[in-house]
Amino acid sequence: MSNVELYIEKELLKYAGKDVIVYYERGLLKLTWGFYVWSGHSHTPITLTELREDGFEKGDIKELRSEAVKFTVVEVTLNEFETKV
Repeated sequence: MSNVELYIEKELLKYAGKDVIVYYERGLLKLTWGFYVWSGHSHTPITLTELREDGFEKGDIKELRSEAVKFTVVEVTLNEFETKV
């Protein structure tokens, strides 16, 4: 597991009980890292395709995304991160 993944795992612990969308920034690179759903005891990464395969409609997915907590992990220097909410 990479350092950024370890950092994200620690940050997710702060959001028990909530679905979370994580964004990542490094220099000019800005991307969506992942969508994590709360499974009752931990966060599980899931893709939009998996949600659709599980029977979720586009409207349901849009609602899940809008209600999710969002934060951005910024790589300040090599292997040094900070979080923007």
